[in-house]
Amino acid sequence: MIPRKIIKRDGRVVDFDEERIINAIYKAALAVGGQDRRLASRLANQVTALLAEKFVDRLPTVEDVQDLVEKVLIENGHARTAKAYILYRQQHAEWRDFRHLLVNVQEMVQGYLDGQDWRINENSNMNYSLQGLNNHIIAAVSSRYWLEKVYPPAIREAHERGDIHIHDLGLLAPYCCGWDLADLLESGFAGVGQKVESAPPRHFRTALGQIANFFYTLQGEAAGAQAFSSFDTYLAPFIRYDGLDYREVKQALQEFIFNLNVPTRVGFQTPFVNLTMDVVVPQVLASEPVIIGGERREECYGDFQQEMDWLNMAFCEVMMAGDARGRIFTFPIPTYNITPDFPWETPVADKIMAMTAKYGIPYFANFINSDLKPEDVRSMCLFPEEDILVKENGIIRKLTIGELFELYKGQQLDHEWFEVDNHVEALSLNPRSGKLEWVKIKRLLKVTDRAVVHITTKDGKTMRVSPNHLVAVYTKDGITTKKACDISAGDFLLVMRDGSKVLNQETEFVSKELAWFIGLFVADGNYLYDSRENWKKRHRGIQINFNEKQQALIEKTKTVVRRLLNYDMKFIHDPRYENSLRGYIYSSDFARTLEEKYQVHKYGSLPEWIWSVSPEIILSFIEGFFEGDGYTVGKEIHINDQRLAEELNLLLQLVGISTTYIVKQNSQVIRIQHVLGRGARGDRVIRDKLHNNIPEFLVEQKYIRSEDGSILYQCYGCKTVGFSTIDRWGITTEKIEWLRNADFAVVEVAVSTLEQLDYDQVFYDIELSKNHYFVHSQGNITHNCCRLRLDNRELKKRGGGLFGANPLTGSIGVVTINLPRLGYLSKNKEEFFAGLKARMDLAKESLLLKRNILEKLTEQGLYPYSRFYLRQVKERFGRYWENHFNTIGIVGMHEALLNFIGKGINTREGRGLALEILDFMRSVLATYQVETGQLFNLEATPAEGTSYRLARLDRRLYPDIITSGTKEPYYTNSTHLPVGYTDDVFTALEHQDELQLKYTGGTVFHAYLGERVTDTATCRRFLQTVMHNFRLPYFTITPTFSICPEHGYLSGEQWTCPACGWETEVWSRIVGYYRPVKNWNKGKQEEFRERRSFRPVTGGGE
Repeated sequence: MIPRKIIKRDGRVVDFDEERIINAIYKAALAVGGQDRRLASRLANQVTALLAEKFVDRLPTVEDVQDLVEKVLIENGHARTAKAYILYRQQHAEWRDFRHLLVNVQEMVQGYLDGQDWRINENSNMNYSLQGLNNHIIAAVSSRYWLEKVYPPAIREAHERGDIHIHDLGLLAPYCCGWDLADLLESGFAGVGQKVESAPPRHFRTALGQIANFFYTLQGEAAGAQAFSSFDTYLAPFIRYDGLDYREVKQALQEFIFNLNVPTRVGFQTPFVNLTMDVVVPQVLASEPVIIGGERREECYGDFQQEMDWLNMAFCEVMMAGDARGRIFTFPIPTYNITPDFPWETPVADKIMAMTAKYGIPYFANFINSDLKPEDVRSMCLFPEEDILVKENGIIRKLTIGELFELYKGQQLDHEWFEVDNHVEALSLNPRSGKLEWVKIKRLLKVTDRAVVHITTKDGKTMRVSPNHLVAVYTKDGITTKKACDISAGDFLLVMRDGSKVLNQETEFVSKELAWFIGLFVADGNYLYDSRENWKKRHRGIQINFNEKQQALIEKTKTVVRRLLNYDMKFIHDPRYENSLRGYIYSSDFARTLEEKYQVHKYGSLPEWIWSVSPEIILSFIEGFFEGDGYTVGKEIHINDQRLAEELNLLLQLVGISTTYIVKQNSQVIRIQHVLGRGARGDRVIRDKLHNNIPEFLVEQKYIRSEDGSILYQCYGCKTVGFSTIDRWGITTEKIEWLRNADFAVVEVAVSTLEQLDYDQVFYDIELSKNHYFVHSQGNITHNCCRLRLDNRELKKRGGGLFGANPLTGSIGVVTINLPRLGYLSKNKEEFFAGLKARMDLAKESLLLKRNILEKLTEQGLYPYSRFYLRQVKERFGRYWENHFNTIGIVGMHEALLNFIGKGINTREGRGLALEILDFMRSVLATYQVETGQLFNLEATPAEGTSYRLARLDRRLYPDIITSGTKEPYYTNSTHLPVGYTDDVFTALEHQDELQLKYTGGTVFHAYLGERVTDTATCRRFLQTVMHNFRLPYFTITPTFSICPEHGYLSGEQWTCPACGWETEVWSRIVGYYRPVKNWNKGKQEEFRERRSFRPVTGGGE
């Protein structure tokens, strides 16, 4: 039946008119010289017939009709006409888009001028102004570019539908950036051609001026926060060098803070600035030479604590005073690191507490009781005597890491990091391929610590590392890392299984026969020296000890010596021992050549060349050694020489011979792993060798039944499963085969102990140019330490909380998952998690696309200052934004639970499911990191505008969906409690503590108070209580206050001044920063109306 109606592009339903199809085909034919309108009519009839066939139960759209016209033209052989029609269709589409854009621009401008568009207040840091209008228009154009040019339809539609929210579409830029203040002080504000350049600052005011210019300029190249760490530490020396007094320091800081709060940024905004304050010079910087005028001076930062105290007190006083009317300075937002040695009872702490009690300005980072560690990045090192294999100019050497440091350290970068002299490589594991590779060492690190961790695996491999050294661990998610101090028995660590493919394949420093003989000599030989007094160190020859029953070995040795030296060995029976036979080679030249040229020693180390020859030569050496000193049954070597035993053990693994290393009281045993074992009845059975076992969690099929239902095989309760079992039952998987073919094996930890020291122990580490996993000690594989790189396998916390404040890191973008809609649409858990994974996959794809675009545009110079100040990252990793995270966040967990299970996050069931959802997301993000080699993190999205936009969309699409808000809908931020749930801050803290630990990006607990804290002592006690009793990483005290244009600061929420009756500005923290409530969007204003403030704090839980 011919369709009677058709759906237009704007959604209107109109009458179907075949004549319009005829006209469109005829116009396309005319464009290529056609004249036959009757043919156009016949072709249109075919289109109509296809419409009748395909659209029986639904109406066709205009696009459906046009698709069928193209199909009919091509199938009837009218390719030229089809091409003309396609071109006609494209031109009309472009014209429609252009007309739509013109209409949109008119509506955008008028909507902004009339104040009708809610997005005017989406960002409360932006005021209604001409610059605000300009930004409104530019943001709309940029948003369309991202959605229609960059992102594929699936991502665009997911954002527009509201399944996900892609943040900061209004700017073609990254999200938040932490910068390196030391780099600015050394380089000055410069680096961009044809722009004014400033030399490195020599004075305090100059440094502050360059920092202000830096923030304004770099804010123009990013959407979110701009941050510096250790602000007080780095600037304190300028105060003494300038000879400033306290009044002058305060005046300079007042000028700086006023400058930062002038709304000259595009959109009539101020730059969003975060400064991390150390308060006490951190150990990592205490002995580092200060930077003045771009040069390192003799004094160290630890010498300037007094000036640092002045800076912090003056900063607090300026922030407390506010502007001319007593308004708060919104920026910079200071973050204070609360460490175990934080100086609570000092004038500096008093000022910080007074500022917090009145305005609630600072963020506090919990380094006392959370999993944040201020110096993790520097404490990941090896004991000096741990071995490492390196390669230089084709020569492979085995050194201790301490020897490596002394041999190759170059220019000192700071008090811990050193450049590397010469091109030297370390043996590295590629975590994506599972293969060993030689990778360039970029830098060397030397630090001290007062603890050491001893780790031994079940194959006897041991290593000694600092507590925070990252150890490679194999889990269900593949290769990840754990700190050494967190390693426990039963963890699966990585050890080298076979390095033969990375050895020099054709190097023949010695022949196979000589290598065999040297192996035999090291096992059972001795040098003979002249016994005369004046000739005691003169070689006479060599001796090798045999068992008289080893006739085959004796004959082989005689043959080899005859071929090598044209010499017949002499043999003497040793009467002291039964079956003992001594073989002699009386050749001083051969003995001297063996010791001096070939570096063959009876005790201590193996010859240096052994590491650099081909696997064939090494195997010949090993064969000689075993024939001389190896037990035939079980293939064991017993040696009373620890250094020699450790080197031999490492050598065996290099050529693919799996070993177990056993240390006894008076000897070391190297046992070749074999397949013979002892069964339950004491009989000999075939078992997989240790390195051919894999973790049970990799086996997907846990049991197999026979036809009669009996169990043929099951692995429940097993920690590992052997490859032979997997092959026997045909239960392999892709992951298992990947591990089988890898150059490493996974072995359980037998014991791990932490030893506290009463002295500063030196540790060393390396930084690799890629991969970041390296082989050391006895074949162990751990993560290197990176000066800039954060981590590339472990799901790691981004430093700096919401602001990405750590140097040279941040986030390239944020995508938030709309959890309430997912909860509303899902019928069961399986459906919920499948939907969550699908949305996360879209978020991942959008972030990777954005990363590639940003990298390309940075190369092209679109962000010239970012390109300059990220140059160090580019030099080390080949990409500018390598250290910036891909951030995925959530909104509305509370409402999602209400829609899904009918219970909110404030219930035991709801909180439990919320934790399960966060764990699932963390697992997915860890998988993304392994798959892409990029950094991902999970954020408690601040959701200033997102919480309102998504709730409005959902209310329109699903009228019965549960949202928060009465007059206006909104979603509760991330996994927070509903804003009106409790007025007891400690109830809220206990609920949130475990939830907030799950996030690896920005997350914070805001203690919303109805009014200022009564005094600094109360504020101090309250903060101490929180930091010592809760683990959440970031915390604020957030009092509400009001500002009267006549009387200034008023405590609490007072919409009119009690003294004069004038209308006031009520201020509170909207997500991360303070703004007047009247500037907030309607959704956030509704949230403020429903919020219950916490009862006044007293400094402890009640």
